Amino acid sequence: MTVSNLYAQNTVAVLDFEGIGVSEDEARALSNRFGTEFLELSGGIYVLVERQQMGEILEEQGLQQSGCVSSECAVEVGAALGAKFIIVGSISKVGNIYSVNVKLLDVETTEVLKSISHDQMGNIGVLLTSGMREAAAKLLGMSSSSEPLATTGTLKIVSLVSGVKLYNPNTDEFMADAPMTAEVIKDMKPGMYSFLARKTGYADKLYEVRVIAGQESSLVISDLDQETGTFTINVDVDSASVFINDEFIGFAPVTTVQLPYNTYTIKVKKEGFEDFSRYQRIESPNEELDFNLKRILPTVLLSISPNNSRLSFNHKIYDPYQTQSFKLDPGTHQLTASKNGYISKTESFQINYGDDLNVSLTLDKAIASITFNVNAPNYTGFEIMGKKKVPLSLLRHTQSGVPFGGHKYQFNASKYEPAFIDVNINSLMAQNVKVNLIRKSRSKAFKKSLILPGLGQSYAENNLKGIVMLGLHVGAGYLIYDNYTKYNDSKVLMNDYYLNYKTDTDIGQMAINHRLYRNHQIDTNNAADLLMAASATFAVNWVLSAVDALLWSGL
Repeated sequence: MTVSNLYAQNTVAVLDFEGIGVSEDEARALSNRFGTEFLELSGGIYVLVERQQMGEILEEQGLQQSGCVSSECAVEVGAALGAKFIIVGSISKVGNIYSVNVKLLDVETTEVLKSISHDQMGNIGVLLTSGMREAAAKLLGMSSSSEPLATTGTLKIVSLVSGVKLYNPNTDEFMADAPMTAEVIKDMKPGMYSFLARKTGYADKLYEVRVIAGQESSLVISDLDQETGTFTINVDVDSASVFINDEFIGFAPVTTVQLPYNTYTIKVKKEGFEDFSRYQRIESPNEELDFNLKRILPTVLLSISPNNSRLSFNHKIYDPYQTQSFKLDPGTHQLTASKNGYISKTESFQINYGDDLNVSLTLDKAIASITFNVNAPNYTGFEIMGKKKVPLSLLRHTQSGVPFGGHKYQFNASKYEPAFIDVNINSLMAQNVKVNLIRKSRSKAFKKSLILPGLGQSYAENNLKGIVMLGLHVGAGYLIYDNYTKYNDSKVLMNDYYLNYKTDTDIGQMAINHRLYRNHQIDTNNAADLLMAASATFAVNWVLSAVDALLWSGL
């Protein structure tokens, strides 16, 4: 709302005057003329309700203005029209004299503000053209021939302080924002006016100004008094330092000097406690504040070697873990660190207020060493990893850096059976493993040679002899098979040709069959001889291999 809208013009309705000795139409015409003259002479003080609008509103309300001459009726009609004032009257004719009687009523209070009468001699035309103007001038308290008298004044308002709002001091109702550039209120009734100036952080200030008809009054709003108050600051620990807007004011408990109403930054500090900071506004003569400081929690820097280990600490898992600091409640705390290939470790530490600890935890590699005590010289060892055999690199019969877990080993030595050892590593302690290699036996070599010549020699690691005997055995076996086949084939042919020779009648053919019979007979005999020789060799080699394995294997 602007200041210029604080005071509106007065609305007035003119009811049809009652005609006594004049016709109703003449009375209505004279009433209209009176309203026109009244509006003109008032100089804009009043706003006239249009007669057409009056008729529509009264028709809606079920009221009529004709015959409404009493104050009660006039007030009822005025309220229905929403007018602030109502004018009623009558026009009488006695002889050649016309008498006009008019009253101005306040609709809200029903008070008769003014009542006049005007007598006019002559005909009704004179009354219309001049008499009604003179009657209106009388009601306004002015001469009909002069310029309208000033009945209102103006008020110029300006505020030298920004953000000021104006209120009605009686009802505390907001009226308008005080303008920073001068603003003029026109058509104000003469009299004393009061304004309550209000701004946040300042004391309310009452301004009064008198408005004089025909003059311009001035109201300048300035010099508002800023409101002040104090902070009383209490802290739950002794001797805490208190700062207002970063300025030290003392040790708690402390009360500040008078401070303008505003928002301030309050800080409280004490060694061993967290700094406390808060924005606080003063809105009363004294603001009492109670602050509770929190102890600074002790810190610990946790380091774990190797990096990227897994840490379980304070019910949380950090994986991978990197060195970092923790704020902890005083007391005992436990941590557990682990990593693949390393031995898990759990430690506890104690921490108190004021402590700044460094806790380091080093994990040991999950490896150990194995010393193999082998009962055979010149042995070789392998670690069996799936289908692979990895030769062992032993230093003084010891394998170092063996990861935790199960391991499978094979040991070999000349003239000894291979040995297979299972070892499980679950601690850092060095392990001694006894490896008993069993010496190969003649009886086993003999048995193997009985199964297959040369096999016992290979078992006894006489590889060349084994190859020779195995080759001889295979060769003899092949000769047996080959000559046995030839023997059977030649014998069949020999018998066939012999039968043909006996049965044939042709001398020439008989000679051929006899010759072929003799050839196959020779082949059969040769095959039989070779078969016998190969069989003898096969048997002798088998026996010799077994005897050699038993007696001359070197076991």
